[in-house]
Amino acid sequence: MASENGIISFIAGALITYLFLSTSNEAIQEKTIYFQYCRDYKHNAFECPVEKSVKKKTFKVFIDRQMIVENGSIYPVVYKSCTVFDGDNWVCDSGAGQEISMKDGDIFNSDRGSLDKNGQKYGLPLDLQIYRGTYYFLSSIELFEIFLSKK
Repeated sequence: MASENGIISFIAGALITYLFLSTSNEAIQEKTIYFQYCRDYKHNAFECPVEKSVKKKTFKVFIDRQMIVENGSIYPVVYKSCTVFDGDNWVCDSGAGQEISMKDGDIFNSDRGSLDKNGQKYGLPLDLQIYRGTYYFLSSIELFEIFLSKK
């Protein structure tokens, strides 16, 4: 079982490496999106009963291949069933009838519902898209709080 996981991880890594490093004359655009989220990963950023945090995700947009590679966690996610117009406008099937899309630089993810403060299903997404300056300001505050808590 462990060797199968190792083989699968190696193949996935090789595929991702190929996608990032393959030489092509196609246009590849990159878009970084910044988010604020609730640390319990259940509630949205507006009705968060615990601490909030920030993160960023980078999307590599392969216009000629009509695919998107999302890098923001441990493992990149490859979306192959996409309609790509440019780096700011695309839509991809993310499986089970759900989709992830970007319109004029704003990201939408149809499979990401959240919970309200009472624990009921809520229509707002888990992640709140924020400006880059806000991301760096909030991440600096987080680092400062971590530094102070260790003293």
